[in-house]
Amino acid sequence: MFSGAPGRGPAARSATGWLRAMMLAAVTVAWGCGLGDDGVQPHYPADPSEQLEPGLLTVRLTAPPGARDAGAMLVVEGPGIDSLQAPGFELIQLDGSSSTRREVIVAGALATGPLLQIRVPHLGHRAHYRVELLQVAGEDYTLRDLSEYWAVIAR
Repeated sequence: MFSGAPGRGPAARSATGWLRAMMLAAVTVAWGCGLGDDGVQPHYPADPSEQLEPGLLTVRLTAPPGARDAGAMLVVEGPGIDSLQAPGFELIQLDGSSSTRREVIVAGALATGPLLQIRVPHLGHRAHYRVELLQVAGEDYTLRDLSEYWAVIAR
C-alpha cells in the first residue's frame, strides 16, 4: 500500500508547495490593495483644510442690521478645546466647562463679525466643533429673539 513514512511522498510535497504559493499570492494581493500601506507610508493630508496642526477657529456672529446688543451666551463643543479668546470683548467662562464643552458669556458691543477664537489641537477637524447661541441681550438687558441671530464656526 504505502511505502515509506506517511506524508513524505511526492504528493505531500506538491500539496505543501501549492499551499505556500497560495499564501504568498494572498499576501501579495492584500498588500497590493493597500492593506499594508498604513504601516509603510504616513498619511499626509492632500487638502490643506485637513491640517493636523493646532490653531484657531473663529466663531462668527451674524446680527440683524442696526442691532445694539450688549452680550451673548453661547456653548462651544468639540474635542480638545485648549482655550477661548474674545478679542475686543469681555469673556466670562461659566463653571462646569470642560475640554470638550465650554459655556461662555461674551460682553461688549456685539455686531456682525468675529466673536470668539477657539484654540484647537487639529485644524482639520473643524467639522467636529459646533457652537450654539443660547441668549443675546440688548443694551437694556432684555433678551432678543434668537431667530434673527446666527453663530457659526469658520476658519
